[in-house]
Amino acid sequence: MWNHYADSYRGVLLQFEAVDALDSVWLLARPVVYQAAPPAIADARRWARCMLRKDKRTYLDMFTEYQYTKTPDWAYEREWRIATFALPEESGECSYWAFNPRELVGVYLGPRCSEQDQTDILALLTNGFEEVSVFRTRITGAGGKFTFQTLPEPS
Repeated sequence: MWNHYADSYRGVLLQFEAVDALDSVWLLARPVVYQAAPPAIADARRWARCMLRKDKRTYLDMFTEYQYTKTPDWAYEREWRIATFALPEESGECSYWAFNPRELVGVYLGPRCSEQDQTDILALLTNGFEEVSVFRTRITGAGGKFTFQTLPEPS
């Protein structure tokens, strides 16, 4: 997903852990389903049956399926998502959720992450984030396999 969503491998991947004791928002994450058939919401008859309450599936069921469905072409991503509605005080296209420092367990620097970005990111790992593991990612071999090298803790 780095290539598509993180500026052609220049960005970072954040590894979160769902912590039961913290009632972590990450506990809500669900895997994306990769299927050739479109979700039910794309079928006019099924949509109409739902709206007329002639089906057991609700409007929310149909939208939930839509939010967690992608075509098999994207299956290599093995994506998990949290889909929710914006809060009344939010505006724009996305929401920013706070997290507890104990939930961030790893930072993976993209294969094309600049030295300056790496320095800036490492400088942010203070005030509760000192235990986060940091990895430099490399793409190796003809198949483009990712390898990860643990960076030493700053002294």
